Amino acid sequence: MTVTTHPPLRKIGFDDCVLDPDARELRRAGRLVEMEPRVFDLLYLLARRPEHSFSKDEIAAALWPGRVISDTVISQAIRKARQACGDSASQQRVIKTLHGVGYRFNAATRHDDGNGARSPMQAGREGFSRPVRYALWAVTGLVIVAFLSWRPWQSPVPELPQRITIAALPATEAGLVGESLSAGLEVLLSRMTAERSDIQLITSQRTERTLDGLGLDPRGDDAVLLEALRQTLGVDYLIRSVVARDETGYRLRAELSGPEGPKRLIQPELGDLASMVRGFASELARELGASFREQEGIPVFSADDFVNEAYVRALNALLAGDNRAATALFASVLELDPALIYARYELGNAHWQLGEHEQAGEHYQVSLEKALELDAPRLAGHASTMLGVLAWQGGSLDEAQAWYERALTHYEAASDEHAAASALGNLGNLADQHGDLDRAAELHLNARDRFRAADDLVGESATFTNLAVISRQRSRLHEAQRYQQQAAEMQRRLGIDSMLVRSLTYLAALDVEMGDWEKGEALLDEAMQMAADQDNHFGMAEVRVEQARLALNRLKGASAASIAELALSDFEQLGSPTGQALALAILAEADLVRGKPESALERLALADTVDQNISKPRDRAARKLLRARALNALEKPEEAHSTIDDIMSSPDQLIIALARAGLASLAWSSGEHEAGLALWRAALEALETLDEPGQRARLRIRLAEAHLDRLEIEPAIGYLRLAAEWNSECQQLRLQHARLALLQGRVEEAADIVANLLDATELPDRSPFRQQLVELHASIHPGAHADVTAAPDSGSEPSG
Repeated sequence: MTVTTHPPLRKIGFDDCVLDPDARELRRAGRLVEMEPRVFDLLYLLARRPEHSFSKDEIAAALWPGRVISDTVISQAIRKARQACGDSASQQRVIKTLHGVGYRFNAATRHDDGNGARSPMQAGREGFSRPVRYALWAVTGLVIVAFLSWRPWQSPVPELPQRITIAALPATEAGLVGESLSAGLEVLLSRMTAERSDIQLITSQRTERTLDGLGLDPRGDDAVLLEALRQTLGVDYLIRSVVARDETGYRLRAELSGPEGPKRLIQPELGDLASMVRGFASELARELGASFREQEGIPVFSADDFVNEAYVRALNALLAGDNRAATALFASVLELDPALIYARYELGNAHWQLGEHEQAGEHYQVSLEKALELDAPRLAGHASTMLGVLAWQGGSLDEAQAWYERALTHYEAASDEHAAASALGNLGNLADQHGDLDRAAELHLNARDRFRAADDLVGESATFTNLAVISRQRSRLHEAQRYQQQAAEMQRRLGIDSMLVRSLTYLAALDVEMGDWEKGEALLDEAMQMAADQDNHFGMAEVRVEQARLALNRLKGASAASIAELALSDFEQLGSPTGQALALAILAEADLVRGKPESALERLALADTVDQNISKPRDRAARKLLRARALNALEKPEEAHSTIDDIMSSPDQLIIALARAGLASLAWSSGEHEAGLALWRAALEALETLDEPGQRARLRIRLAEAHLDRLEIEPAIGYLRLAAEWNSECQQLRLQHARLALLQGRVEEAADIVANLLDATELPDRSPFRQQLVELHASIHPGAHADVTAAPDSGSEPSG
């Protein structure tokens, strides 16, 4: 008998790695790398076709055939594949992210035929990109209210009717039903149950994303899944369904699993699309002993099934991010049946995501008017919320507040605790924007309690982030850190990577202010990789802002400027004026530390033009302090003094303290040393009442510098000792330690510190910090001509 054998698959080499598909092994520099089977399959899939750009759908079909998976699962597999071969999201030497498209193998590859002979394959090439998508809810920093199916896991406060929460698992399609309809159908099922009963249905997309974050397979044991979802989303039941269609109509068969044991079958009669959805909602309510309101109220469906199918396809296009197709489909639906008010609202959402705000506003306004006519408070709340978002984006904060207050009233009338909590969160963010921090904290705590009552851990985690922001604005950094850690822990547990990016970024910023720069840097690296894997451009921009600030702390002016330029570009593409103003302020500070005050003033003027007073009061005041520094560097003390006077009436005690420190610098520069010292001491005394360790340390270093200028060693030692408790590696601190060592006769120690700083900081000659270093080097080595050539344009200066 002849035995048929298959030739071995060819090994693929790239960089210092070799993929062996027969042995299912990856070796890197000759060493075996452990990999999950599916991660190996992903790497091999990409490597054997380096010329091909794989969409996420192609990857999903190849590696998870027959399953509907979230983008997060693919992103996690990409991240693990990169780690296995020594790549990262920031480098992308091996796997290239094609924003809005998918991924491509980017390394030059070679074939190994098994006999040691190698043949080159096509080298990796640079990818192309399309315009980035706007980051959702970048305006508010809180998950506001979902566009389509309003998150249905709410539980009431005691006086409200008890709601039943059901999580849908991925449906199976059969017959003529396919992915082109299934997602949109689920939205309408969720809406029908929410509008007609006290049942709330969590869509399968959200259920699966939560299970992915928990490391659970949606195909697993229902009892295990139900318990996990009960603890995270307050779920009472699970439902698995099969949706089928043939020439006679639609059929839905669903199995309901609950804590009481046996599964229950939900199977409405065969019919058209509207009949199937209405029958499902009615039978589900009957099975669970919940009421079902037969009266029409706000129409969910059209009487024409052709219109309903077009409506479902429009919803599916919107969910898939094909907003241009969605606008055309929704417009057609409304032309055939203008009574579908939800379709009008969703048409506004499609226009909003396309950046067509005027058209979006018109549709939201019509939706609101019709919702009020039909006594539909939930939809009225949705429309009011989005009108508030538009007002905020347009810079009309008072108008935004009025819309959010109306939305809260509508949601409370609809007994929708989740949506009401979101409205409170938006009002809290507006209060923060106005500088009313006590009111902001009160609103966010109220929102947290409502999310908690609604068993909504996602919303609750968002309020912890907002409370952390408020605590930081109140100069309570340790309290802010506790809130942000709570948010991050919840988001890791729930698998909400998009929100976790922001939490890690904010935690990193707090660590840097508390002096733990290495920990902050590690968190920023993690957040950047996570944001890149998600194609989260707003998240990447926020990470870059904090990376630039860290670079300034380390006196890396050029690095800070280059990172801030990337952040500025991101914010410009995302249409975020507050983000642009923030990046411009960092660029201005980078100019100051590199000795370029004229350029700093130009950037600050541009920041004010872009901002139009949308930024928070503290951010605007910080720009004025930078302007005063630039004017002082240009020997314009009167203008600098006037600029600082403008913010001396601020209610923010941190700003008042920093303003006094700025006046102290002006007095010291003009030779009024006693007045300068008195103002610095007053500023430090004010900071002692605030939880601002970084600002206190910087001011102590500045006071130590002043005392060393006056050869007053003892007070300088005291200030330096306290500052070292914050961060002993701070370059400004080390410079003053070198000066102190020289004054105390420890010349070799001073020389070592100066030599290390000259090597580490790489500042241009015009940098104030560089000039101090060169002068100190000359004092240590009188008469010697030292090789202290500066870098072309990098570095920083003391914060004082």
